[in-house]
Amino acid sequence: MGRLLVSKDLLKQLSLGAIILLVLLALHLAYPNAVETVLANGDEEENVIEEDGSGGEADASELAEGAGSLAWGGGIVATLAFVVYKHAYPRLVRMGIRPPVNMRHALNLHIVVSILLGLAAIYHGYSLRSYAGPVEYVAVGLIIVILLSGLTLRYVKNRHVKAFSRMIHAQRLLSILLLIAVLIHTATIGD
Repeated sequence: MGRLLVSKDLLKQLSLGAIILLVLLALHLAYPNAVETVLANGDEEENVIEEDGSGGEADASELAEGAGSLAWGGGIVATLAFVVYKHAYPRLVRMGIRPPVNMRHALNLHIVVSILLGLAAIYHGYSLRSYAGPVEYVAVGLIIVILLSGLTLRYVKNRHVKAFSRMIHAQRLLSILLLIAVLIHTATIGD
């Protein structure tokens, strides 16, 4: 049996994401019922309860919604940019053009950005979990599967595990299903 050897770079690359996640979770713990209070009847203006007059609960709700918007918009842009660059890079090299960013650096940037956006999406889903339906659970499940397979592909040294992770992470069907689930989620969010 092969051993699972994890790269030491993982902690270094995840430190910023862990800090952001801890800050988001601390905010959620400080205002645990903020989202439920603000969105109780679907009318934000009538249901805002300000404990100290500063609007802290509304701020927590806006943070959760902003995290979802960031994850959606950033995920589309970052993923498409990486996919295009991944396919363009070898063609540019064959044409004798030296791209400004090598593929290893582009991959590292893709990993860090994907982790941060994935954490933002998970925070968004966790904060608004009382309003989640099957579509939202499917979306979060797909995000977790894609993130874990990518991290395993990058940081686990066992070749059998890497082959399995590559098989999962490279599935375009998973990305298409995630895109459809998030589109349905955003289209039905007001319902």
